[in-house]
Amino acid sequence: MSRRPRTILTIEGWCYLIGAAFFIGGAIVRSINLLVALAAMILATVVINWRWVAATMRRFDIHRQLPQSITAGDPLTIDIEVANHHARSAAWVLSIGDRIERLGAEKGATTWHPRVLVNHVPPRDSRRTSYRALLSRRGRYRLGPL
Repeated sequence: MSRRPRTILTIEGWCYLIGAAFFIGGAIVRSINLLVALAAMILATVVINWRWVAATMRRFDIHRQLPQSITAGDPLTIDIEVANHHARSAAWVLSIGDRIERLGAEKGATTWHPRVLVNHVPPRDSRRTSYRALLSRRGRYRLGPL
């Protein structure tokens, strides 16, 4: 896909950063150089992990496959394929979000945000998953971005 993947910090990551902020605060207030070094190592793990994840996410291709047409009230099955082009690094869990929006609908129309998890994509391999949606009204719908 042409869109850059978005990485977000989890609740555990925020707690980790808050703990590091306490180390930095204690180091500054008490003028203890060892705590400054410890805080730097703690913050370095977050930055290194963030860069690692960002570099790994660029090596994934995500493709969506849709049916040509569907009638109102029939279940819509959307297939998603994730390909890992990295030679050595696997992805243990990927969370992929989609968006389904009805075109030409009045303001305040419902927009769905389905989310699917893909477990363990080995190096140089791909995984397929799918999700189902029920479109109860006729019309055109826009899907994406993934």
